[in-house]
This record gives sequence, C-alpha cells and structure tokens, in this order.
Amino acid sequence: ARRQDLSIRAALGASRARLIRHLLTEALLISTAAAFVAWGISVASVAAVQGIVFSLVTDAGMSMLPVRVDARIVAVGFALALAVGIGCGLLPALQTTRMNRAITLKRDGLWLGGMVSAGRLRGALVVLQVALSLPLLVSAFVLVRSPENATRVNVGYALDGLVDLRPEPPSAQLVERLKGLPGVVLISAVAQTPLAGDPGRVSVRFDGEEAALSTNGVDERFFATMGIALRKGRGFYPHETAGQAPVAVISEATARRLWPGKNPLGRVFDIEEGDKPESYRQYEVVGVVADVMSGFFFRGLDASAVYRPMSLGKGAASELLIRVDRDDPESLAALKNACREMGSFCDPQPLRNVLAMQRVPFSVASLIASSLGVLALGLACLGLHGLVRFAAVQRAREFGVRLALGATRRQILFNVLGESVRRVSWGIGVGLPGCLALSAFIASRIRFRVLESFDPVSYSLVPLLLLGSALLATLMPALRAASTDPIRALREE
Repeated sequence: ARRQDLSIRAALGASRARLIRHLLTEALLISTAAAFVAWGISVASVAAVQGIVFSLVTDAGMSMLPVRVDARIVAVGFALALAVGIGCGLLPALQTTRMNRAITLKRDGLWLGGMVSAGRLRGALVVLQVALSLPLLVSAFVLVRSPENATRVNVGYALDGLVDLRPEPPSAQLVERLKGLPGVVLISAVAQTPLAGDPGRVSVRFDGEEAALSTNGVDERFFATMGIALRKGRGFYPHETAGQAPVAVISEATARRLWPGKNPLGRVFDIEEGDKPESYRQYEVVGVVADVMSGFFFRGLDASAVYRPMSLGKGAASELLIRVDRDDPESLAALKNACREMGSFCDPQPLRNVLAMQRVPFSVASLIASSLGVLALGLACLGLHGLVRFAAVQRAREFGVRLALGATRRQILFNVLGESVRRVSWGIGVGLPGCLALSAFIASRIRFRVLESFDPVSYSLVPLLLLGSALLATLMPALRAASTDPIRALREE
C-alpha cells in the first residue's frame, strides 16, 4: 500500500537499509502495543472466567485454588509478538524495497519475483485465514456441545437416592444401625463404589482364549440397591456372598465379548486370583445384567464387567451403598450421625454429586472453548474486513473505469461480495479436512461419546456462521466500492 511513498523516499536518497529499518520499527511498535493490549485482556479474561468456573466448582461441592496470569506466559507472549512483528514486517520490507521503481509506482504490484500479483496474494491470505479459523471454530463448537451431551448420558441406574458411604471401620453392627434409620431402603456392600474410579482389571481365561476384564465384588443386595436390570439368569444368594462361591454375574457387553451369539448362562471361565502368578479360579456364569457406568464418567458404559460374590468383612467388600428415599442434607446428616454413634467415621456422598463433579471439566472446557471460538470468529472477521477493504481501495480505479463504461453500482457490489464468498468457500473447503483430523484427535483422547469426531450440527452450522460473518465483514467495503465516484477514481494516479 505504501510502494509509492517508499519509491519517493528512495528517489530522494533514502537507502534500502534505512527503508527496511523504518518499516521494521513501525511493525515492532504495532506488535508491542498489541502485546500490551493482549496482556490487559488476558488479566481481565482470566478473572472473569475464574469467577464463572469458581461457581461451577462450588456448585459441584469442590473447592478451587485461585488462578492468575503467569509471568512466564506473559514473557512468551511478548516474545511471540516481537517475532510476529519482525516476521510480518521484514518480508514485505525486503520485497517492496527490492522492486523496480517503475513497478512500485503502480497501484498494484507483483510479488515473489513477479510470479504472483498482490491481488492473488490477498485472495490466498483470505483462503488461508478461513482454513485456519475453521478447525478452531468447529472444535470449539464441539466442546461447547459436550456439557449438553453429558447431561443426556444414561448411567444405567437411578442416581437419585443413591449414597456412597465409606465407613472407617465398617462393621455389621453399623449396617444394622443404618437399616433402622427412617428413609433407608436398601444397603449393599461393594468392593468399589461406581463412579469412584476405574474398576480393577483381572486376567480371564475362557474357551482357550485370554482377556483382561473389569471386575468388582458385590453382595446379594447390590443389583437391587443400584437398580441395575437383570437380563438373564439370577443374582447372588446370601450364602454365595458369605462363602464367596465360585459363581459370577456378567454384563451384556462381557457376554457379547466372550460368547457372541451364544447363551452365557452355565458357562465357565477362569479368573486370576491371589498374588501368585498363574493362579486361577473357575467361575460359573449365573446371570447377565445390563451395561452400566462403573468407572469415571468420561469412560462411558463398561466395556466389560464381572461381578463376584462378596460380603462385608469377607473379601474386599468394605464400602457401603445406601438407597434412601431422599438424599437431602437432613438424610445425609442422619447417616453421618449414625456412623459417629457406632464409633465410625463416614462422609456420605450422593452419587449424583459425584457425577456432577466429573462433569465440571466438560463445563469448564465448554466455557473456555466458547470464549476462544468467539475470539477466533472475531479475528477472522477483522482480517476479512481489512483485506476486502484494502482490496476495494486498491481497485478503486478499476471500479471507476467499470462505472464509466456503464456498469451499475449493484454489479460492483455483487462483484465484491461474490469474490469474497468464493474465497471464503475455498477456505472452508481447504479447512474441512483439518477439522476432521483435529476433532478426531480430540475425541480419541476421550473414549466416551461426550465428544464426537464428527458432529453434524457443528459441521453444518460453523461453516454457515463463518460464511455469514464473512459477508457481514465485507458488506461495508463492498458498499464503499459500489459508491466509488468514477470521475475522482479516474483522476487518481
């Protein structure tokens, strides 16, 4: 844009080195000012986001340490700003000051040794900017939708009224005391409470093959307490849990994995037990239950689950699951007082609160992603507006000639808008493969369907949103081009 200015300076005696220093100084001043503005925005944004995240964490029953802008990150940001200033200032300075003065006096010039026109380069920049913005916007939209997907997840059992109780120490007397409390419906002993961590995995041998399956020890009241549906066969009997009988209940996913298309009832398989290697015990399948979510929330439904009979004090079953009429503060306080009366300590936790805690990261990711998405969209619109406006100014003489030859202002308007839409469409086409690769990578980090590698809503709405934003960003430059005064434009050199 300043080729004429630089040519005049060079003609008056300015050396190429001086012109380069002049352009670099301007670029560095702009990038440094931008870094200071970004620093202020970062501090304000972190404070605002922290306030919202703090409320989310508090509602989930957790606490959070304060977050601040790290000085090392600020230093890296300033270094990047300076690098961008040097990079974006040096290349145009070298290119422009190297060109022939006769060429630089023209309104538009050639780049890369005369192989590329400035207009084509601007078009390539539009395509590149849209192509780079699209993956970020699509990924942000996918993350924004993740809390919505998380709220629709079916864990496989009724969470309301389920309370996790881990008494220290557990005892049969405490169980009897808890049974007498008003509102207590069922009590079950379990080796590991669902949603409290990934269940343990053991080596299993079946029909000459070997696999690693998740396992848990439960008593005869576990499936009724949890509300897990029985698909085939039966659950455990009291004498089986008391004696840790060699019987097992498996999930539907386990049945499909071990004996696809066959009836699993009555089949036997070996489970590794004890500290000694190659120490296996044979179990008989007596029941099949529905697939549920036993581990962390983001793991999804269990890919495998083997339930073995245990009872409180026998085996690893030392935690209690309680089904109550209401898991309100009064009921939880009654459970805690009963533990204290029996000389035990416990901290009752409703399972729906445990699940809410595990959903917090998705809500935080959604909040941050939406902020970054808005920022990316704003930057894309600013860049498109600047490029199209600059192109319209550079083509003012062309528009004047067209108007003088009979073109209408409507034709000029649609010419500028159509060119912008074509370039944005090319950018969307170039950026879509990057979207698929990035969203697939993010989804692969989480095995659960909270994040999808291909979300039809995101892939339809985001390109339309970007295209609409591009049209709005180019509307004012297009109107300005259409209102060009042909006589004034033709007078300009």
